[in-house]
Amino acid sequence: QKIALFIAGQYTEDDAIKELKDRGLSDETVQKILPLLQRGVEIAKILNWKEEIWAKEAELENQVDSMTLEELLQLDVKKLCEDTYSQIPLEV
Repeated sequence: QKIALFIAGQYTEDDAIKELKDRGLSDETVQKILPLLQRGVEIAKILNWKEEIWAKEAELENQVDSMTLEELLQLDVKKLCEDTYSQIPLEV
């Protein structure tokens, strides 16, 4: 939950540090935990990015499935894919 809040900008590293210290953890322990939390955020971003790709692929599939034979024969597949995937940020 905290990672999702962090990604949404509703939870900061300072919030995490304060929360961990409020639980009685030492500065040393907090400093060991922070990289793990940062890694968790990066993994969550990658998973969200993957979900975006799958959603775009589903859109493509639905779009192609709904086309008539005439439309399919005139379809520029390369352009359709480029247009669809250009909407997904490459940076995670």
